[in-house]
Formats: sequence, C-alpha cells, structure tokens
Amino acid sequence: MSDVAGKTATKAPRDARRRDGGDACGPVRPSKSSRRRAWVLAGVHAAILVHVAHWKVAGRTLSPVEPSEAMYTLELGYLNAGFLLFLVAAASTLIFGRFFCGWACHVVAYQDLCGWAMRKVGVRPRPFRSRFLAYVPFAAGFYMFFWPSLKRAVNFAEYVPDAVRRAFDWPTAERWFDAYRRPELSNHLVVEDFWRTFPGPAVAILTLVVCGPVIVWFLGNKGFCNYGCPYGGLFGVADRLAPVRIRVTDACEGCGHCTVACTSDVRVHEEVRVYGAVVDAKCLKCLDCVSVCPKDALYVGWGAPAIATKTRAPRPKRTYDLTLGEELALTAVFVGAFFAWRSLYDAVPLLLALGLASITAFVVRVLWRLARRRPTSLQNLKLHDGRRLTVAGRVAALGLGAFVGVVAHAGYVQWQGFVGGYRLRVHNDAIEAGRGDSAESLAALRGAAEAFEREIAASWARSPRAELAAGRSWFKLREADRALPRLQGAVAFAPQAADLRMMLAILRGTRGDAAGALVEVEAYLALKPDDPDARKMQVELRRAVGR
Repeated sequence: MSDVAGKTATKAPRDARRRDGGDACGPVRPSKSSRRRAWVLAGVHAAILVHVAHWKVAGRTLSPVEPSEAMYTLELGYLNAGFLLFLVAAASTLIFGRFFCGWACHVVAYQDLCGWAMRKVGVRPRPFRSRFLAYVPFAAGFYMFFWPSLKRAVNFAEYVPDAVRRAFDWPTAERWFDAYRRPELSNHLVVEDFWRTFPGPAVAILTLVVCGPVIVWFLGNKGFCNYGCPYGGLFGVADRLAPVRIRVTDACEGCGHCTVACTSDVRVHEEVRVYGAVVDAKCLKCLDCVSVCPKDALYVGWGAPAIATKTRAPRPKRTYDLTLGEELALTAVFVGAFFAWRSLYDAVPLLLALGLASITAFVVRVLWRLARRRPTSLQNLKLHDGRRLTVAGRVAALGLGAFVGVVAHAGYVQWQGFVGGYRLRVHNDAIEAGRGDSAESLAALRGAAEAFEREIAASWARSPRAELAAGRSWFKLREADRALPRLQGAVAFAPQAADLRMMLAILRGTRGDAAGALVEVEAYLALKPDDPDARKMQVELRRAVGR
C-alpha cells in the first residue's frame, strides 16, 4: 500500500467523525453485525434468567456458568460448570481469537449498551490509553487462575534467605508463599446453594453500574475489558496465538470506516495496513469493521497468528495519554485504591474492586491536571480551558474530590484491619513458639484489638469480620466489658458459630448473668450436642437459675 494511502488511513477516522461519517468512500454504513451480536447477547441474558428460574423452581440446578467459579476448582477441587466454561472459552480463543468475549460476555453487553446510549445523546466515550494499567487484567487473571496452582507446585518459602525472614517477620508472611496441598477433585456440577458465591443484590447492582455506565464514561467503550477484566487479560494472551483473525484483501483503500465503527479502541485501518490483519489483542471479533467496510475488503480468515505476523509497512508510533512519570504515579494510585476497595466491609468482590481502582486512577489524573491548570476535558465536558475552571470543572472538582476522599477513607479503614490482622498473627506465631503469655505477645494482642476497634469506629457499615476479630481479641485479654458487645454483634451475623456461643456463655457467666449464659450454652449444644463439658455447664447454670 502506498505512503499516500497510509497517510489517508491515519487521518480518515478523525475526518470521518468530524463530518459525521462521510468521506471519499461515502458515509459509514450501519453495522449489521452489531444487531446480530445484540440479539446473541440478549439470548445469553435470557439463558441466565432461565438458569436462575430453574434453580428457584427445582431447588437445585447446574452450578453457576461463570468463569470466576473456576477459582473454586483450582483452590478447593470443586469441579463446576464455570471451570468447564473457562476451559472451553480459553480453548476457543486459542483458535478463533476473542470471539467469546465479543459474543458471549455479559459485561461486554453492558458496556456496549451504555456506549450505544451515550452516543444516542451525543457523547462518544473516548478511550483512556495507559501503558502500565493495561497489564492489570493479566495480573488479576494470573492471581485468580495460576497463582494457586503455582503455589502447589513450588514452595517459595524454601528459597527465602534467613536475612529476609528476620527483616520482614517471615513467619507472618510465610502464609502467602507456602505450598498448597493439592485438593481432591469433587463433583459440584449440580448445586443447591446456587447463589452462595455471588454477592448480595446491593453489591451486584453496584457492580453493574460501575463496570457499565461509570467505567464507560471515564475509560471508554471497553474500559473494564482493558483495565479490569481478569479473563480478558488471559484471553488477550491466548488471542496472540490464534490463527483465525480479521484479515484484509488488496481492495482496501484505507478509508478508516473500520476504525470509526470499532468500539474496542482498535485502529483497524492501521493494523491491516501494517500487518495485513488485526493483531491487537483488544479486538473482540465483534465484526463491526467487517460489516461496514465499503469495499468488503475485510474478512475472517486463517493465517499466521499475531505473534508470528510480520510487518509489511512502517508501524505508527503508539500514543498514550500519560508520561512515564504519570504512569508510575497512577499505577501506585491504582494499587493503593485496589487494596482500599478489595473486600471493604466484607462486601466488595474482586471485579468490582478492579473497576473502582481503575476509575480512581483516572479520577486522580483529572484532578491533578485541574490542580496544575492544564486544559482538561471529560468526554464532552470542558473542565479547564487553560486559564480557569469552567462551571462544569468546578462541579467536577468537587464531585471527583469527594470520591477520592471516600477512597482515602476506605483505605484508612482497610489499613486498620490490616494492622489488626498483622498484630494478631504475631500473637498467634508467639503462641505456636510457646511464648503466648509473654509481654510481647500480649502487647501484640492488645494492639490488634485496638486496631480492630479503630476500624469499626471509622467504618460506615458493619463488618462482621472486624467485630469477630475484636471480640475474640478482647476475650483472650479477659476484658469482658469490651468483648461482650463485639461478640454479640458477630453472633448476629453468624448465629451458627458454636465457638462464639461458648465465648458469650463464659463472658455472661463471669459477669454473673447465669440466665444469659444458659441461653448461650443451650444454643451451643444445639450445634454441638455431644460436648460433655458443655452439658456439665448447662446443668450448673440450670441450678443457678432455679430450673
């Protein structure tokens, strides 16, 4: 292809948008593929509804057909439908590329729907381009699907020098690196507790909102796919090995209609000019580019995989939205935000935490540019014109600043929980070493209890984990007045926890509340009826209350 054609291909998408899709090849025609894909994705959601309805009616059904369920297979040996789906999706991606992502993923459907709705009201979501954050999906996928198996295969603790162990309190950190025992495979293809691994309605709705309209608004049409999806991170690697790709014939004139139609931030016209095929792993094979090509020059065909595809024209220089320093800073922000959101109040799941952390990094960048008085826009809103904040900029600064404040508060809450957990592990390690009654061990236990109390005091929602940890810590310190309310709160969330019932019975007994202690002992015996010590305690308490 000539240099002139290459220059035309590079400039065409911008010109096409400026003229509402019109250029030398005519206006960009509607994609027939997008309509077909919408029907397919609607069918996927209909199948999900049928699946849930079958469980409601029958009381048991096929285990959730969700790739994240594969974690339970890898860690616990539970063979489920989600693991089988993950294997099928990964195998198909190795051959056909990311067709599964484009034609079967419900999160892609939400993002596409949100992008379509925004375009209908005149907003074209602009993609956010980052070098380092683009590796987040792969890192998350590695953690979910490979790290458990790697820990079973390799005992990393054997390779840590003694100096490192002493410097970093290795007995506490060792739990992260000890080899797992390989679990036995068990059949969980049909289950009764179908919803056990899913979050509650509030968190589910929040996940849909964050990973749908919010992330599309901030990060572009496929913002979650590019910066948060662990499955996409692994499928993107598999896509590099797939021989089936979108390819081009000599009929291509470089008009750029394909790039205009692409909602995955793939510069299709450049890809086919340089490689003769689309090699970008962000391509979800939605086939919009094939459908809108005015020369029918694009097609799906077999050939060399992306990893072995040679260039046939000079590669264009990649452009990013951030400098190297900004990349490093925002990566640090992402990591901090992820740990601030992950399991916050025992509620925020991994995927939601990844989405919120990506948004947090982007928001911090916007605020940083506003603080430095740089020209700044957010989609079609101009926030700063280089001289002063606009009205939209003032509103955005307040709103985004408040959001960062919420993240900082979440980070403080999580940090207190981390400190409490760390000091509690120090105490437990001392017990294992036979130093459970030492001053150092008791100080660590008190520090843990106080940290959990600070976490509870700062929290905006109840955390059963924190209340349980604080209650047990105060119980071990024999401070009944502080342990009792915490253990009562923990029992409210976990009424079937027998050990908590016994702790409450002991605490009430030491405070002279024989009737209350009897209630807790009988609740304990309902869970563990064969405990002889509890039976003796029940008899004594009945005598004390005159029964």
